[in-house]
Amino acid sequence: MFPSTMMEEELNLWDFLERAAALFGRKEVVSRLHTGEVHRTTYAEVYQRARRLKGGLKALGVGVGDRVATLGFLVEAIRGELKTVQHFVVMDEKAPEGYLAYEEALGEEADPVWVPERAACGMAYTTGTTGLPIPLVRLRVADEEGRPVPKDGKALGEVQLKGPWITGGYYKNEEATRSALTPDGFFRTGDIAVWDEEGYVEIKDRLKDLIKSGGEWISSVDLENALMGHPKVKEAAVVAIPHPKWQERPLAVVVPRGEKPTPEELNEHLLKAGFAKWQLPDAYVFAEEIPRTSAGKFLKRALREQYKNYYGGA
Repeated sequence: MFPSTMMEEELNLWDFLERAAALFGRKEVVSRLHTGEVHRTTYAEVYQRARRLKGGLKALGVGVGDRVATLGFLVEAIRGELKTVQHFVVMDEKAPEGYLAYEEALGEEADPVWVPERAACGMAYTTGTTGLPIPLVRLRVADEEGRPVPKDGKALGEVQLKGPWITGGYYKNEEATRSALTPDGFFRTGDIAVWDEEGYVEIKDRLKDLIKSGGEWISSVDLENALMGHPKVKEAAVVAIPHPKWQERPLAVVVPRGEKPTPEELNEHLLKAGFAKWQLPDAYVFAEEIPRTSAGKFLKRALREQYKNYYGGA
């Protein structure tokens, strides 16, 4: 529970450790390992260990924004037992589709494999999804009225959650609690997603970043992922800009990779990727870099403010 809304300031693991050490430094934390051993520590001790680890990583040249290749170490640990596996792809988050072209990267097509529909390996091909909710957590992808959208992998809705581990509100902040929860008690995550008939959820965008144009929704993330699959595009951020006729229209801020692509090239690329003409950005702005948050994500708030009058609809 937080005294203020989480959106008012950045909260990451380091912030939690620092605050826990300052407020509850002497509080003892007791845990029991599966082997029966009892481990005792305090928040202050955990914080000091984290500081020492941070110093050690810095001495090794791991700076802010770098990633320690924990998953890479895991691959090295088990690859001896997986002698038939020739390639491993390790990522720390969902990557643009251009980075996921396995067959193109390997230079060959995968052979078809026939398995029973409900077999484990037959159900595991859920590329791009975030999986299923854990036990005791109720999840729905719902429209603005709180009604679950069809499980067709196409209809967009907000991911809403309810369960023993899901927050029931903000501490002494009724207004924030009312905005965070639906009337029937589901927590509004602000994530826009689709789900399929098996219940697998695929995150498409953040509610605040979704583009509402002429009564239709356009995913900024889908456009970004497709644009970054173009060979002349290094990075791309798409934001909703006020429009006098359509309420909002997408604008793409693009960092070229070498030679600058033309808007016509990018539009053709998006059309081939399956986007309709009305979903294409109305304009492309080319930049040397895109502003980011301390977590490395695109700072779309700054882009929306910078280009808010671009279409004359502010």
